[in-house]
Amino acid sequence: MRTKDAISRVAGVFIVAAILLPWNTAIAEATSSPAFQSHRCPTASIPGGGTITFTSFRDGDSDLYIMYGSECKIVQLTNDGVNAFSSWSPDNSKLVFSSGGYLYVMNADGSGRTQLAGYAPGGVQSIPDWSPDGAKIVFQINMGSYQGQEIFIVNADGTNLQQLTADIGRDNHSPTWLPDSSQIVFTSRRGPVNDGDIWIMLADGTDQHIIMPDNDWPDSLPSMSPDGTRVAFASRRDGNWEIYVMDADGSNQTRLTYSSGRDTWPRWSPEGTRIAFQSDRDGNNEIYVMYADGSHQTRVTDNPAMDLYPEWGGPSLHQSCLCQSKMGPLDHKK
Repeated sequence: MRTKDAISRVAGVFIVAAILLPWNTAIAEATSSPAFQSHRCPTASIPGGGTITFTSFRDGDSDLYIMYGSECKIVQLTNDGVNAFSSWSPDNSKLVFSSGGYLYVMNADGSGRTQLAGYAPGGVQSIPDWSPDGAKIVFQINMGSYQGQEIFIVNADGTNLQQLTADIGRDNHSPTWLPDSSQIVFTSRRGPVNDGDIWIMLADGTDQHIIMPDNDWPDSLPSMSPDGTRVAFASRRDGNWEIYVMDADGSNQTRLTYSSGRDTWPRWSPEGTRIAFQSDRDGNNEIYVMYADGSHQTRVTDNPAMDLYPEWGGPSLHQSCLCQSKMGPLDHKK
């Protein structure tokens, strides 16, 4: 029952649709300190190594975890049950995430947890992305009352909150930065077909335009490659949610996954050779990693509960172990 209750309180799973479902704004703000726990990695390590932070219901609620790929260890980062959608600062010293409908920032060791943007119109703040230059954080807000979702930006210290999109009922969501922090790629339903397309704008919200033809199918959840030349995204153009890549100008669209499940939430690795994503192809939502050409698709989590929203980045395992010592010893057995 606890797991079902937690699932009903958390939205934006992107399992059935590419549009973020609104969080229940009655969720209380989460203010307790995380009690770190470690878990054995039950499957293969992350191909090529690296660290991935993800959201999981494996302890009955929605919390953040980090997986150390080369060591095959998973460490719990939060434990108050209403946490999801994370993004690390460029130096991996801080984490921004959504908790109880608001954005918070905390240090890598869990200390210094503070609310980022304070009050914002509408309510539910989610899907943050920290700019590569470390200066700003872009995110979406569910405006409520059939107003849809809009994209906002704020300084990394929580000052200067600004709204970048304003299309009532059209849904602008899932923003992500270009590597030079000058532009933002996002999903919008403002086109004639109104089903979701990939758009781009300058960091100040100007020059908003579509980067691929408006089609009769939903395209969503863009992720820009570290060199800025390609975009990974999810699309239902072939009747099922699959992962695709295209050039930054919308050309050379190529399908990467071919599964009977729903493959969504693609995220490029820091060096640009791999893509993490979530899929329910094996009957439950898990985290997968593949090479950028679609080869070697590997499941890296295996838990009866849902594992969602992979994001690359985070401190090293050695740094994490030092931080965890404040909370008591951890079992880092494989």
